[in-house]
Amino acid sequence: MQTSIVLVLLTFSLASPIASAQPLQFRIVEQEHQKKGGSVNPVRPPRYVLLVTKAVLTEKQPDLTKERVEATLRELLRAAREDQNRRGMKIDGVTAFLYQSPDHVKGGNLALGRAEWWPKGHSFNPDNAANIENKATYVESIEVILLPERPSKIASRFSEAKRQEIYAALVRSEDRAMNEAEAKYPTDASKVPMHQLRTYDFKTALAKNSHENERLRQKYERELLDKFKISESELEAIKIEGFSQQWPLPAP
Repeated sequence: MQTSIVLVLLTFSLASPIASAQPLQFRIVEQEHQKKGGSVNPVRPPRYVLLVTKAVLTEKQPDLTKERVEATLRELLRAAREDQNRRGMKIDGVTAFLYQSPDHVKGGNLALGRAEWWPKGHSFNPDNAANIENKATYVESIEVILLPERPSKIASRFSEAKRQEIYAALVRSEDRAMNEAEAKYPTDASKVPMHQLRTYDFKTALAKNSHENERLRQKYERELLDKFKISESELEAIKIEGFSQQWPLPAP
C-alpha cells in the first residue's frame, strides 16, 4: 500500500455553536493519503484515496464534554475536507482522529474521538463503486471514543507533574516486563526459530510467558516504590488516575 504523509500546521479558532456546543480549538498535525479499492482476484490496482487526519487540541485543560468533542469532530471533518479541496487534492473519503495533545499522538493513546466521511456501505471494495463515485450517497459519522474522568482517589502529596512522571515510569516498566518475558518465552510465531516452529509448544510458552511477565512486573514495580518513596496504594491511585485522565503514554 502506498501512502504519503504531510505534516501541516493549521490552527482553527472557533466561536460559532455546533449542535448547541462550542467546538474546541485544534490543530491538524498529520495527514496521510491511503490508496484503497484494489483487489487480488481479479487484479485491480487501488484507485481511490482515503485521507487519514490526526489533530490535537491547542487549549490546555479544556472542558471535555461529549457535546464539545462531537462539535469539534464535525468541524475537524469540515476543515480537513476544505483543506484538501484548497490544495486541489482528490479524495474519496476521510477518517479524522482528535487527540488531547501531540504527546498523546506520539504515545499511541486512544483518540478522544473519530469523524468519518465515507461512501454508503462503508467500503472501498470494487463492488461498492457506484456509491464511491456518487458523493451524494456519502455518510458522515461522529464517534466519541473515550473522555477523561476524574478519579475519586488522588495521591495528592505529589504534584500532578510528579504523578505524571511516576505514571510514565510505571508504563515503561510494564512494557519492559512484557518485552523481556516475550524475548525469553516467545508466543509470537515470527520470533520462534524456523527449525523449532513445527515442534514448538505454544501452550507451555504462553503459560511461562505470563508467569515471567507477572514476576518481572512485580519486580520493577517494587523498584519504582523505592525510587519514588511511594506506597503501593499511592502507586495504584496514580495508575488509575493516569488511565482515567488519559495522561499521554511515553513514546515507544
